[in-house]
Amino acid sequence: MTIMYELQRSRTPDFKKPLIIYNGYDKATFISGMPEGNFYFRVRALKDKQTAVTEWSDTIEVEVEYQSAFLTITLLFAGAGIFLAIVLVVIIGNFKTKEDLGVNA
Repeated sequence: MTIMYELQRSRTPDFKKPLIIYNGYDKATFISGMPEGNFYFRVRALKDKQTAVTEWSDTIEVEVEYQSAFLTITLLFAGAGIFLAIVLVVIIGNFKTKEDLGVNA
């Protein structure tokens, strides 16, 4: 018998309005694009899309939290500044080496 898995997500631990976010044969899945907040997950095994083989698993709580836009932009500009500094050092070093060797640029 091939076992399927059903994964549910809810905003509340009692799963009054659950959302089925996965139903299939894989034992692992990747979830992205979730809004910030607390979410609750549970899973159960099925022998087909309707017939449960197991009860629901213990519920796990996941908190989704994003870093601030200010930090993101600060790190972006810091990385861009370091990248440009490295490019400048490479270009200057290239011309300096050519001058030292007496090669025309």
